[in-house]
Amino acid sequence: MRWDVRMAYKKNIAALLQQVHEMTSVLDNIGSYVYCKNLAGKYTYVNADVAALFQTSVQDIIGKDDSHFFDLNVLDELLKNDRKVIFGKVSLAFEESNLIKSTGKVHTYKTIKNPIFNEMGEIIGLSGISTDITMQKLLEEDNQDQKHLFDVILNNIDAYIYMKDAKRRYRYVNRRVAELIGLPAEEIIGKLDTDVLTSIYNRRYFFDNANREFNRAKRHQQALAVISLDVDHFKTVNDQYGHPVGDQVLIKIAQLITPTIRAEDIFARIGGEEFSILLPNISLSQSLQAAERLRDLLDKKPILINKNIMLSIKISLGVSVLKASDNCFQDLYARSDSALYQAKSQGRNHVYLID
Repeated sequence: MRWDVRMAYKKNIAALLQQVHEMTSVLDNIGSYVYCKNLAGKYTYVNADVAALFQTSVQDIIGKDDSHFFDLNVLDELLKNDRKVIFGKVSLAFEESNLIKSTGKVHTYKTIKNPIFNEMGEIIGLSGISTDITMQKLLEEDNQDQKHLFDVILNNIDAYIYMKDAKRRYRYVNRRVAELIGLPAEEIIGKLDTDVLTSIYNRRYFFDNANREFNRAKRHQQALAVISLDVDHFKTVNDQYGHPVGDQVLIKIAQLITPTIRAEDIFARIGGEEFSILLPNISLSQSLQAAERLRDLLDKKPILINKNIMLSIKISLGVSVLKASDNCFQDLYARSDSALYQAKSQGRNHVYLID
């Protein structure tokens, strides 16, 4: 072999060895257990973390299979997963727990296993990366125990206890709140105080908050208004098209109105085709303008149910504002309800005020 060829060969070998050294250094400090096995299930490579886990040297692991290091009671599950990767030629991601023979300790891992192919596309083994999540799982179990205790305590307190996020969606409700809303707690979490059909606030939420807003407004001598609205000739829609179409009309109305109200307003379905809006800190003229905008919105925008049904839906609205003589929210609400009746009696598609 010529001298220059020998030198080039040595340089290539040196470069390759340097790359192997660098890769080994990376894998030994990756913070996970990295390993390769051949088709017989014997280790062909392990990083330093695997050696530390088995409490032996890397050299003592190479050429041996899992039966030398793991409890035989869990070995069958290991072999099943390895066979799935090799014979199915697929990648697997899963959690597994193993008992280490050398320590007698159980470890839980998040594992990813991939098949290894040669240059001709033939499978020659598998590679695996396992991250120890033993402490994480213990903490999760501890948190679950604490949450259970937390639930037991709060579910037996004679009070309505709940938590909401910044978007006013429920993060937690105790048993009393679930009973108040009328749904299981798991169906409330992640949701607003919704009406089941329209997904806006329901009657109970409206009146609970309206009573608080009334007391606050009276105490601080602030303005407060109520708009009651009703779908005109809604019975005709149900009779002509059926109740499913009627339900869609109510849903569409809620979807149209919701973006038009202020963040502090409370928009709720009171029952049937009747809705109400509570408007804190708003003048008489502003509340009338708000009601007229809603009437005009529905008057000018037909509701599309499907490609065959487009309905011209009208609404009537009654408006009332807080008076010094009001003793409770019901006084204010009753006037908005009377105003709604007057709007209906004047031909519908109308706004009426009782101040």
